[in-house]
Amino acid sequence: MEDLQEQLIGFVVWLKKAKWNFIRVDGRGWFSDLKGNPSRLLDIFQDEKNQYERVCFVGQPSSAGFGLTLTASPTILYYSNDFNFESRQQSEDRIHRLGMDVNRGATIIDLFHLPSDELILNNLQKKRKLQDLTLGEMRSSYIALQKEMEKDAFNAAANSRIY
Repeated sequence: MEDLQEQLIGFVVWLKKAKWNFIRVDGRGWFSDLKGNPSRLLDIFQDEKNQYERVCFVGQPSSAGFGLTLTASPTILYYSNDFNFESRQQSEDRIHRLGMDVNRGATIIDLFHLPSDELILNNLQKKRKLQDLTLGEMRSSYIALQKEMEKDAFNAAANSRIY
């Protein structure tokens, strides 16, 4: 069976045949059929849609998930996942930033290649639910504290006397 790197290279070959430009980021670096350094390639992807109508950003979440803004794309397609929830969440956040076209929204697609892919995705979803539960409890505690502080401020104002 081919390893993931070989499959990604095969995907890039398919993109070329379909007349798409590509920017690929993985553990070995940045590769593209467009000219430029990584900063220039991101500018092309984000800002030069008129000049390059069909550009596909192919990245591994662990390599391309942190510190990038990819709001030009309304879709993320995951070919493979790992159990690292933080890496997955960060990579999803790349398209959910200022500059995102809220009218187009964002679509996240997971492809199942190996039998373990569904197990991993289920694990990631459980981690997200746990995070939401934890943040939800924090949010509830914050709201309760805020109401208590407002009540205290009101009582203090009501009990103060002007002489």
